[in-house]
Amino acid sequence: MTTVSALPTEKAPFVNGSTIRQYVGKKVFIAGKVISLREGTLLVQTSDQQQLQIFGSRCTVGEGVPILCLVFVSPNGTATEIQTFPAGNNFDLNLYEEVSKFCNGPFASLF
Repeated sequence: MTTVSALPTEKAPFVNGSTIRQYVGKKVFIAGKVISLREGTLLVQTSDQQQLQIFGSRCTVGEGVPILCLVFVSPNGTATEIQTFPAGNNFDLNLYEEVSKFCNGPFASLF
C-alpha cells in the first residue's frame, strides 16, 4: 500500500477506465496521471481520459505524474489501492491504452 520505485511483479490484467468494472472482486493494473490526492483518495485521469477515484492511497507523487496502480475492484465498482508505482515522465499512456485494449479485446486469451 505504499509507493515504490520497483517494477510490479504481481500478475493482473491491464485495464482502463472503461473496462475496470468488468473485474469486480479482482486485482487489476490501471495507469493514468495524478489529478489530486486528498485524505487518502487519489484522483487519476486514466489512459482513456476518464477520471477514477482510488481509495486507501498512500501515494506520494505530485499532480501530473504518470502512475501505474495495482488496485482491488470492489463490488460497488470502486478501486482500492494495493500498490502504486511511479511510471516516470517517459511513460506513454497512449501505448498503455493500446495494450489495455488488446488485454480486454479479441486477444484477451493471450493475456
